[in-house]
Parts: sequence; C-alpha cells; structure tokens
Amino acid sequence: MKTDVVTRNKEVKRILLALYGRENVSVRNGRGTSWGWCDVDITIKRPADCSCEPEGFYCDACKKLLHTTRIEAETALKDVEFYKYPDDMGGDNKELLIQVHIAR
Repeated sequence: MKTDVVTRNKEVKRILLALYGRENVSVRNGRGTSWGWCDVDITIKRPADCSCEPEGFYCDACKKLLHTTRIEAETALKDVEFYKYPDDMGGDNKELLIQVHIAR
C-alpha cells in the first residue's frame, strides 16, 4: 500500500509540475488515519484585472481563476487512480484534496 501511494503522489506531482512549475506545486500525503489521501497545494499569480478588497475577500476575477485552475488540475489528474468512497448522495469521492492559492 505504501509504495502505491508514494508512486501515485510522484505521478501527481510530475503532471502538475508540467502545468504550474516547481515552485508552485506541493504534493503530500495526509497524516495519521488520512495517510492515503493526496493533498495538493497550487499557488498561482494574481490576475492582472484583480480588484480584491484589503479585508481578504476575493474579487470576481480571482474567484474565476481559482475555480478554473482547480478544474484544470482535476482534469489533468483524471487518469491517476485514487481510492474512491461513496458519499451520502450516491456519488463517488476521491481521496484527493486540491487547494489553490493566489500569491499575495
């Protein structure tokens, strides 16, 4: 099991590095009982038309960029196998967490 998770995470990192660059991608395992989860952090540049408030709320341009980046990463990882588990609504969820951050 350990080798499978490590190999999977290396594959995830290889795919995302090609899209976002080395300094912008972090891929880790969960800890403890969530060890098999793949935790991905992606950092992107602020859009040119950003008008975010100083209180930390995202403007529409930033919200759109966060959403499209997350969808792009999920699409790039569609062929990587993750453990799936059912949710309460009858769908399948993956042991994959993708968080996108905008560089300040």
